[in-house]
Formats: sequence, structure tokens, C-alpha cells
Amino acid sequence: MKISSLVSLLEDYFPSELALKNDNPGLQVGNLNSEIKGILISLDIYLSTIDEAKKKNCNLIISHHPLLFFSTKKINTSIYPYNAVQRAIQNDITLYAIHTNADIADGGLNDYLCKILNVQHVEKMSPDNLIRCGKLPRPMKLIELCEHIGEKLHVPHIKYVGEENEYVKDVAVCSGSCGDVLWNLSREFDVFITGDIKHHTAIYAKERGIKLIDATHFSTELIFKDLLDEILKKHIRNIPVLKSECDSLPWKYFIKGGSVE
Repeated sequence: MKISSLVSLLEDYFPSELALKNDNPGLQVGNLNSEIKGILISLDIYLSTIDEAKKKNCNLIISHHPLLFFSTKKINTSIYPYNAVQRAIQNDITLYAIHTNADIADGGLNDYLCKILNVQHVEKMSPDNLIRCGKLPRPMKLIELCEHIGEKLHVPHIKYVGEENEYVKDVAVCSGSCGDVLWNLSREFDVFITGDIKHHTAIYAKERGIKLIDATHFSTELIFKDLLDEILKKHIRNIPVLKSECDSLPWKYFIKGGSVE
């Protein structure tokens, strides 16, 4: 199977035209005419991700986050991400990204996140159809919902805005980093679940009485690997499909008495 044939299949699920204008999904490095030996699915692409693909005989890495996001006029292979580009080319590994088109698509990442969190009666919410809204199966205290999200997404640290004993049921959900759209949302909801919420957005929410849960960019999108793994294994029988073991939080957290990953 050629990579181009797989791309056609993925386009049926996540059409590239759905991607936001400032995004850069699709082919990052490599040749779409290559025959696929093995597929490695990742959230991000580190140098270690490329080494992992080589070790596992995968010549295609499908990531959620594009390795190349901004245009450039110089390729300095001594620094990231260009050293990763060089290593991929040297090892004949193709890099392909499915980003905001996966977030927006029906049955894509945000719908999958709602499924994992057991959000029901899910509908799209503008702008950009990124955000989903729906209802929890029953009213929960805000702190109880934080615990629920932590268990489902394996999030070690969750930030929230709001009174912990207030009940919530109507939720808005957006994987990754959607805090900025909060300023433009008009639809009513009890709590907004996303990641990467900025300081001033949190203040705005607190002053407006809007409850927020920051379940981290990483943890709300790591499930991309599970989603894509399910899709690919429906259609591919004779090609190995593996999930990368290299994805990890770039942060460490200092806690009095020591640091934790």
C-alpha cells in the first residue's frame, strides 16, 4: 500500500479543507509514493520518535501536531525541528500530520474526547466548529468532574476556575488549546473543558462567573493515537500499526519536597 492511498483514506475521515487557515497539516517530510512498511502514530515528533520508527521498521509517522508549523527561509539542522527533518530524510521516513482537520471533523478528536468523558447529546458549537457542547449523564460537583477527567485522561495535574462544590451538567469541550475562543462564545454552558488556558483568560472567566477546567493540552490530545489506531485497524490488515511510546509532557513540575514528571 502506498502512502498516497492511505492519505486518500484519511481524507475521508479528516478532510484537509477543514483545517484552520493558519494550520499546516498534511505531508511534512518524505514521499507519498513510498510503499508503507509500518505506521507509527504519535502526538508529537521528537528525534526519539524518528529513532523509534526506525527501530520498529515503520517508514511512516502520522502525528497530530505538525513538525513544521511556521514558514522558514533557513534550514539549520543543528536545532529542532530541522534536525528532526534531516533525521527523517536520512532514514527514509515520511512524516504526515493530521491537526485541526482532525479536531473539527465529525467523529474526530473532539467527538472522541466527548465519548471518553461520557458527554452526551453532543453538538457542534461555533466558531470554526472546533468546540463541542453536550451534557454529562448527571449533575456533578466541579471538583468531582475534575476527578472524573483526571481518571479518564490520566491527567496528574488539573487547574480549574470556579467553586469546587458548584454543580455542573452542560459542558463545552475542546481538545488542545481553545481557551482564547472563550471571549467569543455566546452559547450557555456550565463549564468549559480545554487546555492551555492563559492567565488573563482565567481572570476573565473568574470575573464573569464562568467555570473552566484546564486538563492540559497534552492529555486532551494524547487520545489522538487511540482514535487513529482504531480507524487504521479497521482498514489495514497486513501493515503494522503502532502507537509511539515517546510522547511525554515537556514540563516537569516543582512541588515542595521535590519535582515530579
